[in-house]
Amino acid sequence: MQIKIAPDDSQSMAQSGDAILKSLQNSNFSTIDIIVRESIQNALDAAVKGRPVTRVDYQLGKFDAQRLNSEFDDISDELNRRFPKDAEFLSVRDSETVGLTGDYRSDDTRILNKSNFQKLVFSIGKNQEADGAGGSWGLGKTSYFRLGVGIVLYYTRVKDGDGYEERLIGSLIEDPKDKRKLLKKSNRGIAWWGTYEGEKPAKENAKIFPITDHQRIAEILEIFNIPGYRDDQMGTTIIVPYLHKYAPSSDSLPWERDRERAIQTAVQRWYSPRLVNEVYAKQSGNSQLVCTINGSNPIGLYGELEKPFKMMQALYNAAITGSSDNAKITVKPIKISRMGMESPKVEAGKIAFTVQNKDELSNGDFTPLKYIEGTSDEDEAKASIVAFTRKPGMIVKYDVNGAWSSGVKVGDNQVLMGFFVPNSKGKLYKKFQTDRHKNLEQYLRASEKADHADWFDVDGLTLVNRITRLTAKALSDETEGTDDGGTTLLSSTLARRFGRLLPPENFGKAGKAPSNKKHKKTSPHKRTADIKIKDSSMLPNGNIQIHFEASLKGQALIELRIKTQDSSLKLSQWQGTFGELAFPISISDVTIEDGIVELMDSDQSSITLQNNQEAVATVEGAISLQLTSNEYQPQITIQQINN
Repeated sequence: MQIKIAPDDSQSMAQSGDAILKSLQNSNFSTIDIIVRESIQNALDAAVKGRPVTRVDYQLGKFDAQRLNSEFDDISDELNRRFPKDAEFLSVRDSETVGLTGDYRSDDTRILNKSNFQKLVFSIGKNQEADGAGGSWGLGKTSYFRLGVGIVLYYTRVKDGDGYEERLIGSLIEDPKDKRKLLKKSNRGIAWWGTYEGEKPAKENAKIFPITDHQRIAEILEIFNIPGYRDDQMGTTIIVPYLHKYAPSSDSLPWERDRERAIQTAVQRWYSPRLVNEVYAKQSGNSQLVCTINGSNPIGLYGELEKPFKMMQALYNAAITGSSDNAKITVKPIKISRMGMESPKVEAGKIAFTVQNKDELSNGDFTPLKYIEGTSDEDEAKASIVAFTRKPGMIVKYDVNGAWSSGVKVGDNQVLMGFFVPNSKGKLYKKFQTDRHKNLEQYLRASEKADHADWFDVDGLTLVNRITRLTAKALSDETEGTDDGGTTLLSSTLARRFGRLLPPENFGKAGKAPSNKKHKKTSPHKRTADIKIKDSSMLPNGNIQIHFEASLKGQALIELRIKTQDSSLKLSQWQGTFGELAFPISISDVTIEDGIVELMDSDQSSITLQNNQEAVATVEGAISLQLTSNEYQPQITIQQINN
């Protein structure tokens, strides 16, 4: 293959190889983690629409280095010196995808900026632009160059008019300051191998093109015993030859001791939501992920995931569907009460979680934290682990004992595992909608940095911050410490405490809130706001659900109060009187029948209703109440709000 060395222009702002290799350094991820996250995500972004699965196949093996060495102009002698016999390689092959599409011949940068082939092979930092995409063709690819001497081969087959086109090109990124560098003539450490049209031009900035001849490509692939795509197959295969020797540390965990198992575990760690998961496909409309290593059975095909990742898949399924057959899993909606989603009724997402003994979620001595964080010396007496993802199904981050579970009390030898799944299609508050983001999925994607390792608020908004705090509050409200240091789900505690204490039919107090104003005596008049409790019941999670009928004109505030010896206290009055003592009752969920009355807002102790017609309207609904004590008498009031 002919070589093109990246021009060394002192007046150019182009990066050198060492700067590029440092561009995605992330101490939180191993190189294998980065490879798996990026390779699978880029394959999923290129999935053929409507196909039930997207395949990603990893292959580790050896190849005859002498046969490949001669393919690289200018560096073949150095390669022969270093690799006189066999060498190791890794290939990542995706199928049921569209391949690396896009123009590579145009001189128009606007056209090239839309070319996936151009962005992967020649560009750094160019993000995928498709709605719902998760990957970047830029910085993530640098992880491939770190695995070996810095050479990567790209092979792809794409649709071209009525037929198909195969493309193969090589690339090198290395540190030009390294004494062992392959490129002796370059101060930047960047080069490509392909073909020129005609003879190699004298100008160093002339365009190099991929090899498109089928027979020539087949000869190179055969060195690795990799078949080409055929018939109507399309896809991309990335080959990393001349791998460094794999050298795990002396205290490495079992799945870190060889590349194959490290890849297998990393696939489960980051893609359990999408791995052979029909629930994911049905709910998202995207394909399932089928992933193999060295021709193995697809990972997770028979539910054979490591225990922590199997639980993560179950939690994801519970969060995206809103329910679970597993009695140990609880699902809670996350709603932003003001200026978040299009309306307060629209959920920002759901959190599904479980609290279990550590042994129940471990494989022998290997706990969830060991599988997730990949270290063997962390303090594992207790842990709260919350994962979150977007529509593509890659886990963005595991938040361990962090902001997503702030305030959660987990007992010794217990683990809380949770999964937050956003309402991707939910539209943002109207003032927050921009050309960049109109729904929550688009906002969260814009909030991710190049490594897709966390969410950060952008454009001066606080959506991520509020979702994080609301999730932590939902989890902390559902857990409580016990005298022996253990942890129980609060809903289970409530069921024990209040199983025989369901409210009577006249539970609560209907009517207006008291007023301190003095009124003149007037003739009787009909109240414009009223509420009646129709019935009540205990829910499976231990909460109490009351069904009510309310009448109102305009806006009305329904509020929870606690009857004490001296008065009836709403939340603010309770806090002023009792300080940090928790308010004994809170609203966990509200539903209103469809009609002319809308739910405008809700918080821990009140809901606001809006009647959109002139006359008094009647509405039925249900409120789920969470009780933390049976020592107080709760009341429900309704008050007309004067606009």
